[in-house]
Amino acid sequence: MKMGRLGVWAQVDCMTASAEAEFARDVEQWGYSALWTPEAMGRDVLVNSGWLLANTRKLVIASGIANIFARDAMAMAAARVQLNEQSGGKTVARHGHFARTDCERDTRSHL
Repeated sequence: MKMGRLGVWAQVDCMTASAEAEFARDVEQWGYSALWTPEAMGRDVLVNSGWLLANTRKLVIASGIANIFARDAMAMAAARVQLNEQSGGKTVARHGHFARTDCERDTRSHL
């Protein structure tokens, strides 16, 4: 994977899937090397990454932080491996949480 010095961060949750794909193609056409998207408002960042990867040619798709409360570490690792295989290594995914209070509130057994 070759990620250049400039990328775009965009919260794309408010777009339709087709508008989001068009936006990603525009970002690629404008010459940026990466599109960073957060997991914040209702879309699964990894599923969404797959959609964006399928609709671009060389753009790196990167998650801001994939929320630890949405999936456990094994699921995250498996998804990252599969997305990288399917896209020729054009994805970056990181796992984390947003605030300490998130951890204190969570009742999921895998944490």
